[in-house]
Amino acid sequence: MPLGCLPYMLVVALIIINVRGYRSSIGPGRNVEGNYSGNAGSYNNYGDGNITHNHHYGAPDPSQNQADILRCLYTSKYEEHRDRVRKHVEGTCTWVTRHPKYMDWLGNKTSGLLWLSADPGCGKSVIASFLVDHLRAHTDATVCYFFFKDDNDEQKRATFAVCALLHQIFKARTHLTKFAEGQFKAKGKGFTEEVNALWDILVKSVAEGGCGSVICVMDALDECEERTLYQFIRHVTSLPGSHTPDIPLKFLFTSRPYLRIVRELSSPATTTIRLKGEEEIKSIATDVTRVINEGIESLEENVNLYGREKREASFIVFCRVPVRVDIIN
Repeated sequence: MPLGCLPYMLVVALIIINVRGYRSSIGPGRNVEGNYSGNAGSYNNYGDGNITHNHHYGAPDPSQNQADILRCLYTSKYEEHRDRVRKHVEGTCTWVTRHPKYMDWLGNKTSGLLWLSADPGCGKSVIASFLVDHLRAHTDATVCYFFFKDDNDEQKRATFAVCALLHQIFKARTHLTKFAEGQFKAKGKGFTEEVNALWDILVKSVAEGGCGSVICVMDALDECEERTLYQFIRHVTSLPGSHTPDIPLKFLFTSRPYLRIVRELSSPATTTIRLKGEEEIKSIATDVTRVINEGIESLEENVNLYGREKREASFIVFCRVPVRVDIIN
């Protein structure tokens, strides 16, 4: 071996000895990582669904707690679920924002629930997605959302919905994760499966966190499973409570006018503002007409484009035929 290599080999040997010594000091049965795995899954944009705690001496790292809690709360791909909703056609959906009941609900400085009901095929999901953008553009509130869907496990339980709301609020204001620390320390990821625990965190975060107004847009309530839905509705309809009379937390629900939903949201004890799409036939018909006209125009453009492409392709083939004939001859 060349003498010039000795210093390099000595350094490598010392590193190996130190690493082995460190592993020995940990000893068998001791692990430097704690692992909580749960329903965050591999789609988690804060990690792979496994929460890693590095145990060390001294005060815990607040940023690590924040990341762990956010990872726990990311139980569904709520952004993708909204992205699947068709974009509104220009000029549609705006009738809602001009409706007196919508303006009354939005003008209230404290909590409130606006329920937009409508029959199937009236574009409730498109309206809900439109209102998310509209509220973000025209208010100072933190606007969060969730879209229920009964054919997707990630979209049919209220626990997934409240986790998504909290995840959006905490992403915008990470210091609010402190309101989830107690439940997280006591139950680990288990708190994300309890409607009551999640609701307490949501209310305390908004009431005591100084985060300003929060508006939650939730679409297709009728597609949520009943067990967790009724728990959640009763919490929402109990706002404002005696302990949180001035909480700036608003909800906007959309759903079909099913009797079970009507019964829960229209009891005398609630202060729900109901905007009946069933009675807004003219506005909805105007929107539907615009959507149809836009679809026809788009279809005509595609047909014309297809025809032009076919003609251009035929012309190219026609021009090449004499060349091929000459080659054959």
